[in-house]
Amino acid sequence: MSNQLPPVDLEVQRKALELVREAARSGRLTSIHDVSDGGLGVALAECCIAGGIGAEVELEWPGLAPMLWGEGPGGYVVSGPPEAVDELAGTAGEVPVRRLGAVGGDALAIAAGAARLRVQVTDLKTAHEQAIPDLLS
Repeated sequence: MSNQLPPVDLEVQRKALELVREAARSGRLTSIHDVSDGGLGVALAECCIAGGIGAEVELEWPGLAPMLWGEGPGGYVVSGPPEAVDELAGTAGEVPVRRLGAVGGDALAIAAGAARLRVQVTDLKTAHEQAIPDLLS
């Protein structure tokens, strides 16, 4: 953990936003969610809550594990049919694209090296809906 934000390549961020915008306009993807508020872990949880379906995620790339709870600009989680995701990756150019896993099941399961996290989607939804009421009670 650090108090310093990593340097931002604005040109790559612009290209990433254009890529995601065009993917959204194509209508071929099922979901798109940014990772700027809460990091990759929160984005994955919110996707599972919104869709009412789980996901199996394997963070094999060493740079992704710290992103689970770290906030930063320009990252997106997308889901859709494999051919649509492959097409997106094929048109990404210099925008980094990583396949993290697959959508399905009733839990969000994240593996990062030896660390494992598995939470039922119903538990994620309850925690999300009850967080503020619990704090205010």
